[in-house]
Amino acid sequence: MEIDAPSIANSSPSKSGGTSDAAATAAVDKSIKIHPLAIIGISDHHTRVITGGSALPPSAPVVGLLFGNQDAHIISIVDAEEMEYPEKGLATSEDSSHRQNILRKIDLHQKVFPRHAVVGWYRVHTDNSSEVMNDASVDIVPTDDDLRMNQEEMAQYCGEGVESPLFVLMNAASPQYTGVSSDDDKKPSSSSPAGSSLDDTLPLTVYETLVSEGGAAGGSAFVNATFELETHEPERIAVERVFQTQPSNAAGSAAQQKEKEASANKDDKKGGGSGSNKRDDKKDFQPTFARGPSELEMQLDSLQSSIRSMNVRMAVLLEFLQTVEKGELPPDNALLRSIDGLLQQLPLVLAALKEGSAAKPLVELENDYTDTMLLSYLAAVAKTAKSVHVYSEKFRGAFESGKSDPRRTMF
Repeated sequence: MEIDAPSIANSSPSKSGGTSDAAATAAVDKSIKIHPLAIIGISDHHTRVITGGSALPPSAPVVGLLFGNQDAHIISIVDAEEMEYPEKGLATSEDSSHRQNILRKIDLHQKVFPRHAVVGWYRVHTDNSSEVMNDASVDIVPTDDDLRMNQEEMAQYCGEGVESPLFVLMNAASPQYTGVSSDDDKKPSSSSPAGSSLDDTLPLTVYETLVSEGGAAGGSAFVNATFELETHEPERIAVERVFQTQPSNAAGSAAQQKEKEASANKDDKKGGGSGSNKRDDKKDFQPTFARGPSELEMQLDSLQSSIRSMNVRMAVLLEFLQTVEKGELPPDNALLRSIDGLLQQLPLVLAALKEGSAAKPLVELENDYTDTMLLSYLAAVAKTAKSVHVYSEKFRGAFESGKSDPRRTMF
């Protein structure tokens, strides 16, 4: 998913000319990739602060560090770590303590992930901002304090290969304050639950720092940078697992129905009524039982999702091989070697190549199927024997006494 670059917006005017050309050159040279775990970390930090789950007050600025790595002109933002916002006018001792806390947090993170380095920082914009509350049509842009913090505070925490820290601004304000509202956004999606609306646009904006030739802070400005989402396989599996553990729609509707019935019963008790009406209400009452997805169903859904993903990838590889065979695309030797290495990992394909026929793979497949069924049968027998043993122990403990009884059979 690639986000189109908006128009270049400077938070403070630059004193040197040629800003647009330099910004365009910087945008072309650098490729910024954001991973979903970093976005989840930013949103989780914002949620904990506004709901009172953090040590910071709900009105505190939500800022943090962005960890990742930079390879040549490719910058990857992998993770996000919260930090306290440095207030203005702090004493020397307090400012030193604040810096030591941030350095300690960076050191602890790098002990777990040695390849990660600080590549920038983020701030979450909320409804507490006065300029947005006064003007609903104003755009969310960085402030002068953001530029000052980016140049003075965050530059000292970045890694050696990072020329200037990136700044990610997340817009978490309500639509009534941002002025973003349309009829299409208000319509719920067909695949979404009732009462919810989906928006494909991420509330993120990435900014780079453009410094004039003099290098002074007054000649610096924020410019918009394009970015794209990049997801590794473990991240995709983790995100799918999080969505699978959410309550089902049936369970949610059943809970709402139960609450409505409970409130209706309370109203009947308060208002009274004839006995026949109460009997009719009890007769018409039918409890709803909602069964959530079992562990087996969740595993099967995950397996089906993996198989569908594998089929999509195999279709892409097959289309590429057919196109290369027809001569429409030049052969990519590195990719062809990777595909050959993938095929060499399949035992059935190796057996077919050795024997020259398809009979051998079928025999091996039948043998694997028989072995799997035998293991499943033995596991079921062992589980049943264990259940019988546990039941017999409970029965003996419940009915046998300390005295010996010759009429009682032994288990």
